[in-house]
Amino acid sequence: MKKLLIYLVPILIPCLTVVLVNETSVPFQASKKFSIRGVDTANSAAKLPTECTWACHNDTDYCKKHHVKFLKSYFQVVDPIYYGIINGLKSFGDYQLANILFLVLAWPLLMYFLLVKSLLLQLKIQKLKKNG
Repeated sequence: MKKLLIYLVPILIPCLTVVLVNETSVPFQASKKFSIRGVDTANSAAKLPTECTWACHNDTDYCKKHHVKFLKSYFQVVDPIYYGIINGLKSFGDYQLANILFLVLAWPLLMYFLLVKSLLLQLKIQKLKKNG
């Protein structure tokens, strides 16, 4: 039973959190209707100096200039990593597919595997301490 929890809890908590956040934000988005290239979206694509929109997703420098207040001193550390990941994904040829395969599937599965492995090793250590 303990091992089953170790396998299920690390995957269920993030999934339930995503569902909870998405479902609780629906009432706030119901009054806002936006469309980008014929696709309904929760945010506009307008460049607004007061809030992030899809324009920030498409133009990171605009977002950094208008919306970032506290972390400007970390740009020199974070930017090479951030742009390195983006350029690496673009180098696959199909950015969207590479993004889904790597950031949505491969990376979370690796983190899940490492977390479960760590928890199982912790159980072994506890068992050895108890028996030894």
